[in-house]
Amino acid sequence: MANIFGSCTGSTGKKYDLWITVIQNTQNSSQNKSNITANFFIRRNDGAADSAYNLVESQNSVTLKIGGTVKVNKNLTIDTRNNVYCRLATWTGDVTHNSDGTLNLTVSGQFTMGNSSLTGGSVSGSFKCTPLGKTSALSFNNTTVNPGGTIQATISASSSAFTHKIKWTLGTKSQVTTLAAGVSLANFSVPLNWANEIQKSLSGLMTVTLETYSGGQKTGASTNTVKVI
Repeated sequence: MANIFGSCTGSTGKKYDLWITVIQNTQNSSQNKSNITANFFIRRNDGAADSAYNLVESQNSVTLKIGGTVKVNKNLTIDTRNNVYCRLATWTGDVTHNSDGTLNLTVSGQFTMGNSSLTGGSVSGSFKCTPLGKTSALSFNNTTVNPGGTIQATISASSSAFTHKIKWTLGTKSQVTTLAAGVSLANFSVPLNWANEIQKSLSGLMTVTLETYSGGQKTGASTNTVKVI
């Protein structure tokens, strides 16, 4: 959850807090989406019971934008008396992440109020959704390799911004290959001395683990095997 604060206008504007609360409800990696709820609030900040109100809907308005798109645009009654949390607007819905699973969502809101010393206010900021887990796929040019031989791995990633690490493990031996963003091929030469590990591993199966990173944060991992003979 995050609170994004703004400010109010009018001769009594400084006596009020104005903010938008954003909650991330659920995530769907397969659809590349998060479901969020945004609530737009105002409240008198000094505890005074005698505060602004206008019960004529046509004289007040509110707009709430999520990701630059208007989600709420309406007239409403506004009543902040008795130190209440006055909710100006609310919206729940899905937002789509970037191809790399990240999303820094812009959030903004504004309201106007007629016939009052509190005339309106605005809020603007952003909410960072939890990155969606993204795991790149790994394939090989061969299913077997000899000690001293070379095998080529191909990475299929949903974003060219992803970086990767490949860990090659046979018995007690292991080696890590680090790949920069946009690199999709990796050649690995099996050291000759790994031949001694074949009996220690499962029928000479070399475990190959691919880790996917977005902005330095690990978003997923997958494991494959290649037979060393």
